[in-house]
Amino acid sequence: MTVDPQKEFHISGSDLTLFCSAQSSPPAEFKWAFNAMTLNREGQEFKLEDIQGNQSGYYTCWAHNTRTLRYKPSDPSLITVIEKISDANITGPTELLIAGNSSANLSCQATAGTIVSREWLKDDQTLSPSSRIIFSGDKSSVSIDPVEGTDNGQYQCILTNPVSRGIASYNLTVN
Repeated sequence: MTVDPQKEFHISGSDLTLFCSAQSSPPAEFKWAFNAMTLNREGQEFKLEDIQGNQSGYYTCWAHNTRTLRYKPSDPSLITVIEKISDANITGPTELLIAGNSSANLSCQATAGTIVSREWLKDDQTLSPSSRIIFSGDKSSVSIDPVEGTDNGQYQCILTNPVSRGIASYNLTVN
């Protein structure tokens, strides 16, 4: 069995085609299975159009010789479908921040997509944790308590997965 296009990850909404072949006399008939469950699909070619995450899994084709009545499975092919990250954004404080008195919480999300990793930057430099700068476990938010004048600047959150990347910015002003 072959997959076209052959990729480790497929973007949700894309199309792909599975092809099956076998040396057989008479020519083999083909059936398809998904995660070891037989599908109501026959033929040498299996088109998957507008694929979605719930179609991620192992696909197998079965060749059947109608004379010998033998069935032979292909090696399973893993198809992994991942949604692109879209509309990354940072939400943060809307009130006036006073150095030494106020705290700030920044949260980074996306409206769609599987987020595998998050990275925070301040003024294009990696933002590191400290006694005042605390990240949530999944790095979806950062808390600065108390804020200082040196916290003024542009904060960026970079969201990534194997098929895409999203970047959001937020300007923090401390008085």
